[in-house]
Parts: sequence; structure tokens; C-alpha cells
Amino acid sequence: MTYRNSCISALARMKKRPMASKEEDTGTNEEFEKNLKAREEREKGKLTRDKIERFVASEEELKRFGYLLEVPEGQGGDIPNEVGEKKRCDRCRKEFVVKDPNDFNQVSSEHSIH
Repeated sequence: MTYRNSCISALARMKKRPMASKEEDTGTNEEFEKNLKAREEREKGKLTRDKIERFVASEEELKRFGYLLEVPEGQGGDIPNEVGEKKRCDRCRKEFVVKDPNDFNQVSSEHSIH
């Protein structure tokens, strides 16, 4: 094959490929095919609404199986946590004050988790 014919053949193959939009769309035909297959595999593994919709239970099914769908009235809903209250450790029986786990500026008391 002459140089001219090989150039024509290479250009014809390049014209058949879609226009490059990313760096991975460039390269030899073998590299392009490898990148295309890898991209298709990644797309297969992505979670979409259509793929997981059949695994999501409806509200009627959740009610039937006893799941809570609304916040119940009364204690628990009124007092979300016990930050600042005195409690007694079940393990060592020492009293301690419940601190906010998100407040890193609080000075820890002498009682710690053990």
C-alpha cells in the first residue's frame, strides 16, 4: 500500500468516527474502541431512577409492613435530644451532662465514653 492510499484509508476511518468532544475520544482506533467500551461499562453501572424504581416500596406497602410515615405526636417529637441535661452513666454510675456532639468548642467533662 502506498503512503497516499494509507492516508486516504486512515482519513476514511476517522470520518466514520463521531466528532471528538473529550480527550478520551482521540487516539488510534484501538484506543478509541477501548475508551468507548469503558465508557459504556461505566454508563451501565450508573444508578438511575428507572433502574431502582422497582426496588422502592410504595406508601401503601410501607404502611402494610408497619413503617412510620409521619412523625408521631408527644414525647420524642417534642424533645429531640437531651443536650444539657444531667444523666447517670449505666456503666460506672457517674453523673454527667450531655453535650452537643457537633459543638467542638465545649470543654469535655471528667466523664468520657468508655
